[in-house]
Amino acid sequence: VAAALGGAILAALALWSLRRPGPPAPVTRFTLAFKRDQAPAEETPFTLSPDGAYLAYMGPAARGTQLWLKPRDQRDATPLAGTDGVRNFTFSPDGRWIAFAAGIELRKLPVTGGAAVPISDSVSNFQSIAWLDDGTIVYVVPGFRALVQVSEGGGARRVVWSDSAASLAHVTPLPGGRGVLFTRCRGGCAEADLYVLDLQKRETKLVQSGALK
Repeated sequence: VAAALGGAILAALALWSLRRPGPPAPVTRFTLAFKRDQAPAEETPFTLSPDGAYLAYMGPAARGTQLWLKPRDQRDATPLAGTDGVRNFTFSPDGRWIAFAAGIELRKLPVTGGAAVPISDSVSNFQSIAWLDDGTIVYVVPGFRALVQVSEGGGARRVVWSDSAASLAHVTPLPGGRGVLFTRCRGGCAEADLYVLDLQKRETKLVQSGALK
């Protein structure tokens, strides 16, 4: 009788623990509107950090625009000093840095604040920076004729692909640092074809014709 009673008690406890509600889910709030003095500029690029913790965008400056950074868990965004007029920028794979083109110089800036660090030069100021998982950055040079690779810490750079008869842009990293996607167009660039570059083999392959119109 005692054994049966003990078994019944244990069964009741097990059933109660299964039916007991778990801890409440954490509350996350999002705002869909920016304050007027922090609003993104119209028809300008923006990007999310890989983990979704930050949004970087072009917002108001004393003259023109500059980069702004908005944490996911905060209502206010912060302007990034020294980024006036920047249009070409991207996050590092770990989300701790923003790489951007200042004139023709490639720089990186910590998202937590601090001074910008120079990485390389001769970078285009048009949507052409890809920060890879292997700690290198691939970007397009002014004139859009070549792709260059450099370490995230700076140093020597090397041309990984060039095309004297076409314009290259919209460089996007592939996982594992294996390569990048980019667009290639000729003439007036009414439309562009999408290519993939294998950085290990230094080979390109057409992915889709007319991918960008």
